[in-house]
Amino acid sequence: MTEIPRILHQVWFGGEAQIPPVYRAYHDGWRRLHPGWTFRLWDAASTRALVAEHYPEYLALYDGYPHRIQRIDACRYFLLHLLGGVYADLDVECLKPIDELLAGLDFFISKPWACTNAVMGSAPGHRLWPQVFAALVARHARPPFRFPAFYALSRDYYVGYSTGPLMITAVCAAAGIDRDPRARGYPGYVFEPGVPFRGADGRPVQDWDTARSHAIHHMDMHWLSWPNRLFSRLRNRLSRRRARRPTPATPDGAG
Repeated sequence: MTEIPRILHQVWFGGEAQIPPVYRAYHDGWRRLHPGWTFRLWDAASTRALVAEHYPEYLALYDGYPHRIQRIDACRYFLLHLLGGVYADLDVECLKPIDELLAGLDFFISKPWACTNAVMGSAPGHRLWPQVFAALVARHARPPFRFPAFYALSRDYYVGYSTGPLMITAVCAAAGIDRDPRARGYPGYVFEPGVPFRGADGRPVQDWDTARSHAIHHMDMHWLSWPNRLFSRLRNRLSRRRARRPTPATPDGAG
């Protein structure tokens, strides 16, 4: 079995010099906790060059995205398909090494309630990525008008549908990732404490306890429109106070 290589990919389109200090500290934390790993920081020019060189059939699609966040989403899939390794958003703070989470796997993804693309990893050439590329093509246009109209027409929904969590969740489900013994969807407390996940009774549960966490996704959500970004941050603050603690579980039990 091809393993996930010890490479950490992160993306900041403005380039390293423009990374905010707090994100630079998170990046340095990943380096400190993962000696011996290779670290690749990608900007707008280097990601486009990679697509142009290795995936020219998708370059027009990549360039044609109306929103920068869509290119930031899409490039991480091309990076992992070509080079393998682990991708983490820059607003993800690492708490402890993740090497043990990679053992015996050729794919993993953060999966609180549904899949997210904030933390994920794969062996190079993993079978999921061509299916993701096909979904990028199929979902390039805005979704059809339907009720409620807000979801079909909003920018944020379009991003999630075309390149983000809605897309990757649908592809993982269609590919049967949950049934693959070499793949793992890690529950929220592993990388994204506080994000709702499915409890034993099937209802959403939030757990802000980081004792079992390997990282914290701070979910700054800069790409969201300002009303949704404000709502997301207020919701997170309120839910911290009202969090219902789930029954302890181990990452090995993740689905």
